[in-house]
Amino acid sequence: MTIFARFPIHKKLQFMTLLSLLALFLISVFTLFYHKGTLLEDRKIKTQNVVEVAVSVINNYVQWEKEGIMSPEEAQRKALDAVKALRYDGKNYFWINDTHPKMVMHPFKPQLDGKDLSKVTDPAGTPLFMDMVDVIKQDGKGFVYYLWPKPGLDQDKPVQKLSFVQGIPEWGWIIGSGIYIDDVNAVFFKQLIQIGVVIVVLFSFFITIGHFITRDIKTSISRISQNMVILSEGCDIHVQDQDRRDEIGLMARALVDLSKKLKQSKETEAYQKQQEARMREERATEMHKLASDFEAKVQDIIQNVAQSAMHLSGTSEQMSSAMTQSSDKMNASVTNVGDMANNVNSIASAAEEMSMSVKEITYQMQRSNDLVENAVKKIEMADSHAQALSAASSRVEEVVGLISDIAQQVNLLALNATIEAARAGEAGKGFAVVAGEVKNLASQTEASVQEIDQVISEMNVASQDILKSLEDIKTSSEEILSSSHAVASAVSEQDTTTDEIVRNIQMAAQGSQLVSSSINDVSSDMNDTKQSAFDVSQAAQDLSKMSERLRSEVADFVSGLRA
Repeated sequence: MTIFARFPIHKKLQFMTLLSLLALFLISVFTLFYHKGTLLEDRKIKTQNVVEVAVSVINNYVQWEKEGIMSPEEAQRKALDAVKALRYDGKNYFWINDTHPKMVMHPFKPQLDGKDLSKVTDPAGTPLFMDMVDVIKQDGKGFVYYLWPKPGLDQDKPVQKLSFVQGIPEWGWIIGSGIYIDDVNAVFFKQLIQIGVVIVVLFSFFITIGHFITRDIKTSISRISQNMVILSEGCDIHVQDQDRRDEIGLMARALVDLSKKLKQSKETEAYQKQQEARMREERATEMHKLASDFEAKVQDIIQNVAQSAMHLSGTSEQMSSAMTQSSDKMNASVTNVGDMANNVNSIASAAEEMSMSVKEITYQMQRSNDLVENAVKKIEMADSHAQALSAASSRVEEVVGLISDIAQQVNLLALNATIEAARAGEAGKGFAVVAGEVKNLASQTEASVQEIDQVISEMNVASQDILKSLEDIKTSSEEILSSSHAVASAVSEQDTTTDEIVRNIQMAAQGSQLVSSSINDVSSDMNDTKQSAFDVSQAAQDLSKMSERLRSEVADFVSGLRA
């Protein structure tokens, strides 16, 4: 903001008027002083011209003397008389002195005629006549400044005078005439007064015109400013000066246009408010409908999730119970296999004593056959349980797939809920938090499902290993049974086949140990599967709880949308 922005317009206009008047005054003063110099220069030229006229008069007499028309004395006398009678501008005159200097002729001071002027000075001490001689000797003519009494005034108070002198070399004269500076000053001051009067008149005229113009502009702008204030308050205005052709008229017409546009803007704003109110009502109705549809869909999905969670929990409990039963049966199988191992050891002992008693061998072989048949039955039962375990593992895989699908649906539901909460703004912040927790739980559930799936895959591999081991044990047991029958039918060949029987019995003992170890591994895997089933059951229960909480948050969110 410039310094001029601090002042009102009428002050600026007054300042411009005063500045213009000051410029006019300064220009007038400069012109006057320039005119004064010009006036003095004109007077100097005029004085030089009249002196040259007087010189031409004297030169006529000089020429007549040379031609012999007049004698020197007569020519000089008549020349002096002619010059003595010359006047210009009223009282201005000519005088003549020689180069001595000595006064030859002075029309107003005849007492100086013939007087030596070499010692004459003005009050300022200027040897004026000696200066005249010097000018003539140097240039033949020129101007000289000095003080000299003015005719008609006090002779004791000389004034400044400027004289032009020119030499008459034939007679040794110096003719001169001058102007008084106070005459020039008088003319200057007279003109100064005249111009001053004109300036005062112009000043008065400009000030008056400036005053009326300033008042007109100030009044018009004040009216426009007041109308703008009234218009800013929202009231109607009556604008004047519209018919003016200057900028104020343009501003007045622009203000009228602004008033019309503001009025139209108010009407448009009122119409927009009505439209916004109608749109808010329509949006509220639409949001209410969307909330109802959203609530119904979410409730249906939550119900499905809850049912799936309950089904998953029941399936997990069934799987855990089945794992418990399988574990008990596997423990029984371990005991039977241990018994079988002990019996095989007994058979080995009996084989060593086979050479002592064939009857004892026959009895022991019959008992061995019974035990082997019983072991085969147990192994077949263990094979059946292992197949059931494999089927349960497949069922667990299906349940895990169902849990994964449910977790993905919950994750998608949480994502949709987060989007709806973001669209709802402040009203959906709580719902967004719950949706985020549900999404995290779904992600955790999906991670747990992946871990369970990995455990089940490992359990399936172990089950296949168990089935293969049981097949091997079954094959070994059948071989033992065949060997036992061979021993029973070939007692006579006991001595030759005893070593082979002992070797086969040792292999059967090793197979029994392998079966026992495999069954222990299967039992450990079953325990892990049981723990995973328990974790799945817990996750299903947590999912059911979060579904209920999600149901409550959805209800609150929908209520907030409907409010």
